[in-house]
Amino acid sequence: MREDHAFEWAGELGRNVRRMRIERGWTQAELAAAADMTQPAIARFERANAIPTLRVLERIAQALGVELVVSLRQPQNRPDTRIAVAAARDQPWG
Repeated sequence: MREDHAFEWAGELGRNVRRMRIERGWTQAELAAAADMTQPAIARFERANAIPTLRVLERIAQALGVELVVSLRQPQNRPDTRIAVAAARDQPWG
C-alpha cells in the first residue's frame, strides 16, 4: 500500500470510529475502557496519527458493537490494489 493511500485509509477509519463513538454518546475514555485501550491511543486513531493493527480494530469494533469487515479490492479510479478495513452496521464502508 502506498503511503498516501495508508493515510487516506487511516483518515476514513478514524472519522468512522469517531462518528460511531459520538453516536453512542461516548467519550474517547469510555471507548478506550470498553476496548481495553488507552484514551490517547483512541485519539491517535481518530486523528489518523496512528494506524491500528487488525487485533486492535477487532477490539474497537467489539466495543462499538459493530462487525469488522476486511475487504481486499481494487479501487475503481486507481490502478493499484489496496487493503480496506471497515467497521459497519448493516453494510461495509471503506
